[in-house]
Amino acid sequence: MAETRAQVDFTQGLDLRLLTDEKIAVLKKIRTKLIHFAWDRIKDEKIILERLSTFIKETGYGYQRISVYVLVNFDTTFEQDLHRIYKLRDIGANPFVMVFDTKNANKKYKDLQRYVNRRVIFRSIRNFEEYTRSHFMCREGELF
Repeated sequence: MAETRAQVDFTQGLDLRLLTDEKIAVLKKIRTKLIHFAWDRIKDEKIILERLSTFIKETGYGYQRISVYVLVNFDTTFEQDLHRIYKLRDIGANPFVMVFDTKNANKKYKDLQRYVNRRVIFRSIRNFEEYTRSHFMCREGELF
């Protein structure tokens, strides 16, 4: 891929736990517009953040070029999901919420998905609680 100079979009979530310095060197040689990683389990936090921070440092990529799928409503609490989302934002990656069992998920997970995945909203409203407060007020016609 690097030799062809074709632009590659990694749309599947690359496993950050398997990311080594050698793999980072290879990825740096490939022309990419966007790279997707995945963070499904809270117990992987240390390795995920360590490898992602190294990737960002080595490539210079920021949230415009790095998206991280965050599986929510699976084996984490809502607070743990928020923690992962905010950690990703704080280190310079763009989280992308994927709700497990969307049909049966609590409405708050769908609201979280809407908040995070609409980048303009996520970048302009610092936390989910502020978003839900303004979002519901707008919905009820109390704002504006």
